[in-house]
Amino acid sequence: MPILPDGDERLLNGLVRYAEERGAWRYVFSAEATVDAIRFLPKVRCDGAVVRLVNLEMARAARKIRMPMVNVSTWLANPKIPTICGDAYALGRLAAHHLLERGFRRFACVVCPGGAYVRGRTNGFVAALKERGFECSIHVIRPHLNAISVPQQLTAADCLHLEQWLRGLQPQVGLFWTEDHLGDALFRVCRKVGLRVPQDVAVVSAPNRSAVCEACDPPLSSIDAGLEQIGYTAAQWLDRLIAGDVMEGGRVYVPSLRVVARKSSDIFAADHPDVAKALNYIHERLWSSINASDVIDQIDLPRRTFYRLFDETTGQSPKEFIQARRVAKAIDLLSSGTPGLQTVARECGFRNRKHLVVTLRRKLGARAAALLETRS
Repeated sequence: MPILPDGDERLLNGLVRYAEERGAWRYVFSAEATVDAIRFLPKVRCDGAVVRLVNLEMARAARKIRMPMVNVSTWLANPKIPTICGDAYALGRLAAHHLLERGFRRFACVVCPGGAYVRGRTNGFVAALKERGFECSIHVIRPHLNAISVPQQLTAADCLHLEQWLRGLQPQVGLFWTEDHLGDALFRVCRKVGLRVPQDVAVVSAPNRSAVCEACDPPLSSIDAGLEQIGYTAAQWLDRLIAGDVMEGGRVYVPSLRVVARKSSDIFAADHPDVAKALNYIHERLWSSINASDVIDQIDLPRRTFYRLFDETTGQSPKEFIQARRVAKAIDLLSSGTPGLQTVARECGFRNRKHLVVTLRRKLGARAAALLETRS
């Protein structure tokens, strides 16, 4: 009888999905992630537990219990309990690549209060930028006293310090907000200092709490950390531990990462206004049959001059850029479960289903097979 933790609904969905596939499992939900809940486990007649260890006291209590146990929290850097989690460093890198792909050359990061995962996300973001020769302005929101969860609101002092820092940023800037919670608070402060989202500041966050992100104004782009797959993998590993298996290294990373782009980063940046106009024209009409000539028709520049400026900004010709954006959008739609290859082809501007499949196989090779599997 595994004990399922209180937490994100997607995490619980993954746990329950495995339990249903496995069969012969009964489970109960704990009320919350507390040390008392951990200490109560020996009194429950169960074979193992999936837990969220969010402080050292909980981790110490868990280590004293002789029971197969899997932790699904990354609040602690090393709880010394078998842990299933997403790769925070890879998540930060993906946030950087999302903004880089949109043409940004100035970057910022707000380090929100949180556990050890926040450091991983920040380090990954900064490292990916440095590899491309870019620096990053960083602002840290200090954690509230004795906090063991993400705060639900910013204090007046938090907002004042954030406001002062934002005034020093030079638009256009791509900003990584390391935690979905409080995203709307960031947008309110941006409006107060006269920064428009996404025109002046494009924002991406994590780990894609859909209700939180959609409630922001504008809706907040976010990196999906694959919480349902983490829950499913945690249940798999608990099953293995109950059977006597051992987790080498004490930690398994689940690489289920993808960008869920919403309005807060729905823009392409460029220092030259005509290139910016072209990039956003392509983005807004990607679903149609636009080509390089259509783009050039929108620009009041000689063709040769425009091609040079476009290549200096993107490293690609307009034709190459359009093709790359169509492939990237198709990958995102297929990864998110959009049904039907014909639907994906239509939304990405491919002529038909066959054109989509041939292009993906040519561009992605073996990876295309996994994306196209089970699609019709």
